[in-house]
Amino acid sequence: MVPIRYKKKQQATTESALKRSHFVKIGMKQRQRGFIILILLPLIMTLVAGLSGLTLMSLGIKNLTRTQSICITENIHGQKQLGKLLSRLLKINKTVTRLHRTKQALQTALIGAIGLGQIQLISALKKQISFVKKYQKYISLQQKHILIKSELSRKRTFIKIMTKLKILKTKNIQEEKVFKKALAVSKKTLGPNAYTYQPLPDFSTQQMITFSWKINPFLQKNLKNWLPDHLQKMSYIKRQCAATLKKQKGQWTAQLTH
Repeated sequence: MVPIRYKKKQQATTESALKRSHFVKIGMKQRQRGFIILILLPLIMTLVAGLSGLTLMSLGIKNLTRTQSICITENIHGQKQLGKLLSRLLKINKTVTRLHRTKQALQTALIGAIGLGQIQLISALKKQISFVKKYQKYISLQQKHILIKSELSRKRTFIKIMTKLKILKTKNIQEEKVFKKALAVSKKTLGPNAYTYQPLPDFSTQQMITFSWKINPFLQKNLKNWLPDHLQKMSYIKRQCAATLKKQKGQWTAQLTH
């Protein structure tokens, strides 16, 4: 019969062996995990770098898109305003032509009345001619006002674009016009204070206004604090947008040009 003390000793030895085996297994698992981590670490770092690069690229494209959107929106809006002013200017032509012909007819009648010595008719004709001349002067001032307003509208568009683009850290913001004035029209003189205006040949090309600027898409407030030096020193990219007016179904409409 096995003594009780021997049984206890044997049991303690078995438990100790089991514990050592358990610790060995834990140690092996930990070493395996460490080995796996060492293998996966470069891959994880590559993935993080790739995601960071994609994030930077996405934000850079977003900044380019924002500047382009600003230019397109404001340029189209500016041309729409010029289109309305152009319609008003051209609409006045009929009144100018009618007044000019009326004055010519009255002046011819006056010459005849003077020849016949019709004093009352002469007086009446002179009053009518004076009224027509005053009206012509008024119409001429309206035309000048429209032309001045068109120049102010064009300048306002440039200021809006320049202000909004500067916030996005752009530079070299420029306005390029084919025709030197806001409305690409020619002036025809019928007589004193009698002017008509017509769109120039190839009007849409002459009316085109292009805005250009340079931008480093990464040099923005949302990227500047953690942007790598080589991206901060990246060359500026030139961007631009152009718009003009085209007549469609009797209306002047603003359109982008390529």
